[in-house]
Amino acid sequence: MSKIYSLKINHFRGISNFEQTFGDQNCVVLIGRGDSGKTTILKAISVVLSPVWNTTFTDLDFTNRDTSTPILIEAVILDAPEELFALNKYGEYYQLLRDGSLTSDIEDENADQSKKVLKVRLFVVDSLMPQWMVVSDREIGEKIFAHGDRAKLNMFMISDYVDNHFAYSKGSPLYSTLRKSLDKDNRNTPDKRITEIVRSAYEQIKGSNVFEEFDEATNKIKENAQKLGLTLEDLKTILEFKENAYSESSLSLHSGDIPFRLRGKGSKRLLSIAIQYGLAEEGGIVLIDEIEQGLESDRARNLARLLARSTSGQVFITTHSKDVILEPKANQLFLMRKGASHIQPFDETLQGTLRAKPEAFFAKKIISCEGATEEGIIRAFSDDLQATRGYGIAVQGIVHIDGSGHNKFYKYAITFNDIGIKTLVFCDDDNRSIDEDKDAAIKAGVKVVLCEKGNAIEQQLFNDLPWEGVCDLIKYAVEEYGEETILKNNGFDEFDKIETATPDRQTELRVQFGNMAKSKQAWFKNINHGEFLGRTWLKYLNQMETDSILRKEYNEIRTWIGDDIN
Repeated sequence: MSKIYSLKINHFRGISNFEQTFGDQNCVVLIGRGDSGKTTILKAISVVLSPVWNTTFTDLDFTNRDTSTPILIEAVILDAPEELFALNKYGEYYQLLRDGSLTSDIEDENADQSKKVLKVRLFVVDSLMPQWMVVSDREIGEKIFAHGDRAKLNMFMISDYVDNHFAYSKGSPLYSTLRKSLDKDNRNTPDKRITEIVRSAYEQIKGSNVFEEFDEATNKIKENAQKLGLTLEDLKTILEFKENAYSESSLSLHSGDIPFRLRGKGSKRLLSIAIQYGLAEEGGIVLIDEIEQGLESDRARNLARLLARSTSGQVFITTHSKDVILEPKANQLFLMRKGASHIQPFDETLQGTLRAKPEAFFAKKIISCEGATEEGIIRAFSDDLQATRGYGIAVQGIVHIDGSGHNKFYKYAITFNDIGIKTLVFCDDDNRSIDEDKDAAIKAGVKVVLCEKGNAIEQQLFNDLPWEGVCDLIKYAVEEYGEETILKNNGFDEFDKIETATPDRQTELRVQFGNMAKSKQAWFKNINHGEFLGRTWLKYLNQMETDSILRKEYNEIRTWIGDDIN
């Protein structure tokens, strides 16, 4: 059951230096912003363990196209097939694990004798000729790692180009599935059996197009596809007529009489994954780039759940989907940041936060809002930035979350700040029971933007807005809930009299309406209402007193947001 224990990447595409230990992790889910290097990690694994002998490289594969520095990729393989440890193979080169580290001393009494590993190295110089070797930290040189032996690790990568996965070509996952299903005598010569079957079929001309020897492999794939939500009752292996009649690629999976490679992208990706899911169960290494592509969210979640729970083999996944990361355990997630030399693991204590706020794990920065009202205000601020400077806060990688009230928004902020994501809290300051949480957040380095002591955001708005803005808030509430509910039932004059109230009366009304808006009547307690408050805030921003709390809050938030879009 081969697994990648650790990986080292030097000078490959966008990664200059990278080193990571995965241990015996069965499922690795890579998350991060676009262009952070997630796909490059998968590609590095795919080339260092490539079963293809003629893998090609170009100058673009070198970091910054600098071919003077070689590409070096090393993978330490745990639980490789036992046949690779034979003396006529790579038995002299194996090493052991000791307390999680590699040791070349195979007689070390403290090493785990059951944890034999092979270090595989890919080296590419400016001639663009790749060299695959098995190396040891002992001074015994190195040995060429033949592509046929690399194929025994059963590593396959799923990307947008999966059509070859549906034909029995050498090196394809379907070929490996067939090899495992053949009897022991024929297991090492599947190409010979395929050629015999194809030749026989052509000689018969009108003979049967269904080959019994492929049934076991095909049925296993159908079973795995069913687990992933893809029902393929008519899946079968038949001849696809091509120019080279005796080529193994003439044999491919069909749905009815139609080659499966002609199906839709989502179905093709699911079937490709189903093929390799079976290999992973038997000890393969499967790489899936952007697992959610072409899949409905329920299928993507189901697929992620099955892969995360698999106890055999190893799966590497990249994703930008919050639906996908709901399924793995928190310790199966790893965050890649652009230019980083390693990926950041998460521990199991983050499981609840992951399930509650999955979108925040993809953020560069987070605004933890006390509730829906505050989140709506931030949305309005973002819309205003989109209109005035040409891009909103999402372009900057800033995610706003509804912190769900009480002290949870402080807890979320501290959690995300602790894992290295810059966080700002935007909240009221009318609840003295959570002052301890506020102090803890500030001490942890979280930026806290809050109202005047004792005020909720509604009260702050009624206090700081010019009277015209206050009237806009009252008018909005009247339109939403009716004049009787907002005014008459609370003993207020008609709206036109409120608009023309004297300054002394205005002072009284500001307090009364602020208290009502905050109370159980909850005039503005949803995102849409919050967006209206935000637009009103911005509309009158320059008319407020320069030392007003609202102007101070906005300036703090705007400064924290900044203009960085890198």
